[in-house]
Amino acid sequence: FFWHMRGEDAGKIRIYKRTSFLDGGTKLLDTIQASESEGIWQRKSIDLYQDGANDDFEIVLEGTIGSLMKGDIAIDDITFSYQCQKAESQILPGENVPTPNPNPCNATHQFECGDDTCYSEDQLCNFVSDCSTGADEESCSSSCDFETGGQCHWIQNMEDTADWQVVDGSIGQGKDHTFGNSSGHFLLVLSHGGTQTGKVALLQSTLFSSSGPQCKIEFYYLMTSSSSKPNQLSVFVKDASSSDTIFHTQKDTDVWMLGSADVLNHKSFEIFIQASLGDSLSSIKVDDISL
Repeated sequence: FFWHMRGEDAGKIRIYKRTSFLDGGTKLLDTIQASESEGIWQRKSIDLYQDGANDDFEIVLEGTIGSLMKGDIAIDDITFSYQCQKAESQILPGENVPTPNPNPCNATHQFECGDDTCYSEDQLCNFVSDCSTGADEESCSSSCDFETGGQCHWIQNMEDTADWQVVDGSIGQGKDHTFGNSSGHFLLVLSHGGTQTGKVALLQSTLFSSSGPQCKIEFYYLMTSSSSKPNQLSVFVKDASSSDTIFHTQKDTDVWMLGSADVLNHKSFEIFIQASLGDSLSSIKVDDISL
């Protein structure tokens, strides 16, 4: 069969061989971890007779994900070799008892906070901590100074043509905004001597369920290029029906500049930060995103 897993909360696929519903009647054949995913459909082949048993059996595929909505597991094109024959009896020994729901919140289409309470899909990534544990906001894009080695759940879009990188001043040829020194970190996209000229780097937020009238985004940016073709830095908000540009500049800067834009009221939306590289001497830096 072919499998595909993607996302921060994707877990694993277990493949079992069941010869009965009695104790010891189900054996684990293999496990596929999300860390094995290459972001594409991958083929998996399993020897069903590796245990040497010739009893009638059925195959069980079990997918496990976390309590949030940041992971997907998909399976397609399941096939058996010609040596596998359909059994005369389609009933295995023992009683087939349904597996209990490990997440009681699923019964109400909700998700676990981790403190015996639940939250709804509308409460996920809405800028409000509806769980005392913060579980409803912990995997959402957030304010970020890029000093922890990650991107605070901001995602590199897979359909752009260049990549944002988290670097320090020794690589990014300058000082960050947070600390004002070369050891601080920030986001950078470079033209690399012309190999990236005209390309676009797109940083994408997680899906936010809603925002209020006071919602805004602030960040600091620094852009350099020659005069032949300017860089462009834009921020836009995209929902199911529209895409609105809320910030745009193509002015080079010698120092870190504050960028600010109103997000306002939206439902089920994403925020994108887009850098369009100008000429062969171009660089665009972003630091200290605040939501």
